[in-house]
Amino acid sequence: MEDFNHDESKARLNVLRKQVAILKECFQVEIKYFNDEETSRLCRNSLTSLEELEDFLSNSRDKEQQAWEENARYFLV
Repeated sequence: MEDFNHDESKARLNVLRKQVAILKECFQVEIKYFNDEETSRLCRNSLTSLEELEDFLSNSRDKEQQAWEENARYFLV
């Protein structure tokens, strides 16, 4: 696995968050405008999975920020 610096890793996570948001919009449109029961069910399942991924990314961002703040104390002393 490649070793990415913090800024590149952060940029990749931001791109992933944007892509998740776009996919969520697509599935919401599918659910709203198409009456096919099977398609709606699949879209709802996918939407639920994307929301779980979004929550995970949000939690990981909070943990990462907390870790950076804790480590910064050692460098600022």
